[in-house]
Parts: sequence; C-alpha cells; structure tokens
Amino acid sequence: MKEITRPEERQNNYDTLKNQSPTFDCVTCLKLTPDRKYLVGYWEKKPLELVKIWDLSGLRSIHEELLDLDDAPDLTEDPRKLMVLSSDGTMLYLRSDNRKGVKIISLQDGAQVGEIKNLHTNPILQILVTKDQKTIITCGRDKKVKAYDWINDKTIATLSSHTAVV
Repeated sequence: MKEITRPEERQNNYDTLKNQSPTFDCVTCLKLTPDRKYLVGYWEKKPLELVKIWDLSGLRSIHEELLDLDDAPDLTEDPRKLMVLSSDGTMLYLRSDNRKGVKIISLQDGAQVGEIKNLHTNPILQILVTKDQKTIITCGRDKKVKAYDWINDKTIATLSSHTAVV
C-alpha cells in the first residue's frame, strides 16, 4: 500500500504538477446532474487525482478537490464509487482527506457544507446516499458497512460481520 501523505504535501505536489502542465493525463469519470447544470469530473495525473466541479450554465470551474486513491496491488479503488451526486443534483459526497470519512460539497458554490470524519478505521471504498440525502452509507477496508445520519450527526447502523473487505 502506498504511504498516505498529509493534505498539504498532496496540495504542494498538485500545485507543482499543475504548473508543469495545464491538463491532467486522463479523464476517468464524469457525472452530470439531472438538471444538466453541473458537471463533476475526475482527472488523473499520477501520483495525484483531482475532482473538479463545473457550472455549465456559466461555463466556469466552481471547485477543485484532490482525491487520493490507493494504488495497492490487491485492491483497485474506483473514483465512481468515491464521488456521489445527490439525487437532486445539489450536493457532491466525496471521500475525505484522511480517506476514512466523507465531505459534503455544495455544487452551487463549491463550499464544504459538512464533513464526517473517521467513519471507518481504514479507507472507505464506496459511498452511497439515500434519496432524501439524510443518510450516507459507506463500506471500507475495515470490513464494515456503516449507515450515518449526517443531519443529526449519528451512526444509524454498523454491519461488521464481514470477513473480507466490502
């Protein structure tokens, strides 16, 4: 497993790479909101990954966020599972910097409206959000599935009977 660097180190690496080249190597994932107003994209430039939010009505970038995927040989992380749009197209749910929590970002202005830290003891591998946007369901390398009510800041359920990564 590669070593997890601190967010400021990743930001410095990102700034260096961005100055070297105006584009990232590969667009791996794009998500469009139901109203077609916002586009969320995942770009890859080893060793970093970037999530970017675009306002298509004004053709402008709203927000950029580093997404640090793990390149461990035993498990490939999928950015499509780590960046989830709300059903109404107003929020982006994204794995947090420490890989064990979830950030909630407004698509309207790119502001972080919430963060749940340390939901898991190992990296989160998938994020799901209920249609009413109140419950975030995650699974991770710690062999647990968790349901979390982020509005009321409490864990609803933890399923921990798994014997392998979920």
